[in-house]
Amino acid sequence: MKASRNSILLLAVVLTVSLLSGSAWAMTYQEAPMFEEQVQAGLLPTVAERLPVASDIVVVDPVESIGQYGGTWRMVDTGPGLGQFSMAAAVEPLVRWLPDLSGYEPGLAKDWDYSDDGRTLTIYLREGVKWSDGYPFTTEDIMFWWDDLITNREYPESAPRWAWSGGERMDVVALDEYTIQFQFAQPYFTFHTAVAQGFWENRGYYAPKHYLTQFHPEYSDDGDYVTLREMRTDVHLNPEYPGLYAWMTESWDAARGVFRAVRNPYFWKVDTEGNQLPYIDYIEVTIIQDSNMIPLQASAGELDAQFRGFSFRDISLLMENQERGDYRVILWQYGDGGAPMIFINWDVTDLALREVFRNQNFRQAISYALDRQRINEIVFNGFGTIQNATMSHFLVHYNHPDGPATHERWMNAYAQHDPELAKQLLDDAGIVDLNGDGFRQKPDGSALRLLYDVSATDLQSIDALQLMIEDLAEVGINASVNSVSGELMGSRSQSGEIQFQTFGYGSEVDLIPFPDNVFPVGNTRFHPLTGLWQQTGGEEGEEPTGVMRELLDIYYEVIRTGDEQERNGLILRAIDLHIDEGPFIYAPVAHIPAPVIVKSNMRNVPEFGVAPNGKTYYPVLGPWAPGFPGTVECSQFYFVQ
Repeated sequence: MKASRNSILLLAVVLTVSLLSGSAWAMTYQEAPMFEEQVQAGLLPTVAERLPVASDIVVVDPVESIGQYGGTWRMVDTGPGLGQFSMAAAVEPLVRWLPDLSGYEPGLAKDWDYSDDGRTLTIYLREGVKWSDGYPFTTEDIMFWWDDLITNREYPESAPRWAWSGGERMDVVALDEYTIQFQFAQPYFTFHTAVAQGFWENRGYYAPKHYLTQFHPEYSDDGDYVTLREMRTDVHLNPEYPGLYAWMTESWDAARGVFRAVRNPYFWKVDTEGNQLPYIDYIEVTIIQDSNMIPLQASAGELDAQFRGFSFRDISLLMENQERGDYRVILWQYGDGGAPMIFINWDVTDLALREVFRNQNFRQAISYALDRQRINEIVFNGFGTIQNATMSHFLVHYNHPDGPATHERWMNAYAQHDPELAKQLLDDAGIVDLNGDGFRQKPDGSALRLLYDVSATDLQSIDALQLMIEDLAEVGINASVNSVSGELMGSRSQSGEIQFQTFGYGSEVDLIPFPDNVFPVGNTRFHPLTGLWQQTGGEEGEEPTGVMRELLDIYYEVIRTGDEQERNGLILRAIDLHIDEGPFIYAPVAHIPAPVIVKSNMRNVPEFGVAPNGKTYYPVLGPWAPGFPGTVECSQFYFVQ
């Protein structure tokens, strides 16, 4: 088999590690003191026996220094979904984002390569990786997910959307214990980016066969599909469910809302001196009902490290209480292309309103009406960049000769504060004040009342929306804020009822694994019914026409294209459509700093930029797909004892 680019990269990394640390397979391995007694008693194999074969062990170069074992990392979350914990501890996909966002690197897959025609991807697993209960992790586990769950018509779990190519579901074939192939109906040169997404994806395709067969009716007389599905739901709350992460579930106290995880004795990574990771013994997560309490708990010193749950409006409070709370504030970034990001529903079910929303003059007018400078000064203390909504300035597709100019054009499109132009565009669209009450009506004469859905806990976006509503009133548009639960906002969006969907920050750094912000491929964002049509193969939703059809055609061409620069050029063409036919999304500002808090004695948490180990870290907390903070390798965080 010919050597792939990733094989060459992996060899270079191994040679570098060999020079710096005596090579991964010549190391002497050390473990956390909490395991030593179990090893001596014969209850646990030695650390060398628990790790993969030496050449497949991942060696982590600490950000600052070799760490110390011990301690409990305290954090909070707002529900048993435990997104905060998962983004820190469960970001271990087959393929990982590089921490400087420049591309991808091997994860649990040590290598991958495509066939020349792009219809087959071969992935090579690390040999000797074990589940947290000591059982080997092999291609059997991925095949169990595919053959016994996803393609089993009796089992209620469908294939993820990235499993489809050209309208046909992929095939999955195991070549041996550590080699697996994904086969597609059409060229699919971007599949590796799909399996590099956040924890929610790998929790699906990592299915411990040795554990789950006891609940599967085809393997056990006592099994049934209802129980099996329950075992596959909220796996992170089940202490018996084996994991592949640095920490595994120890307990979940639903009554108290306290989750506790303990280090995984079979974790497959070490530091440059051969110390098995993670350094920290436990993670404890307390569930709170109100996310606005997170900055208050941080300020009181009750949290050791918290990476999500803060907004820009919390920076002053966090800065003022650093000494009191014994922590430091690190400014990462949201990597946002809009704050807040507002999606105009192209598919709104009110047909008279749909006529308004699909009129480009209207969409441009509501953007020109915004006094972005005022919003920036009042809500963001002048820290934002005045622009319209785009994807992140870290978007990998800007790495193209035309990328910077396209991004600049997108930023400036319809971003000027020009209320007189806004009024003229509304007049041209037939949206005029017919009854003299100061507010404009739809072309059919009925009242025009805009409704901006936003999460009730997103106080920063609500502040910005209130100012935007004042700006809209200046040009004769009657608008109001509809603060709802996140669940209700999501259901209203997917059904097409919603008018405007507002997120505190919005963006992506790679549009291929999550294209919905630009391409109408899913029932979210600005195209719920159009996306549903694509997602269901035309069985549901509404068939796209016009610009939505053009965007969808470009998307299909993107995933069939093998050349990276050619793909980037196609995506820039889609962005041109957003500029020329849009806007479909808009925002007052972008590029907002993201505060995180870290206890004074917790180390190896990188700043934004070049770290002491010489590597570059660009952690972004807006888009979830890159998996920060997990992508900076939280297993190397430690407490100075």
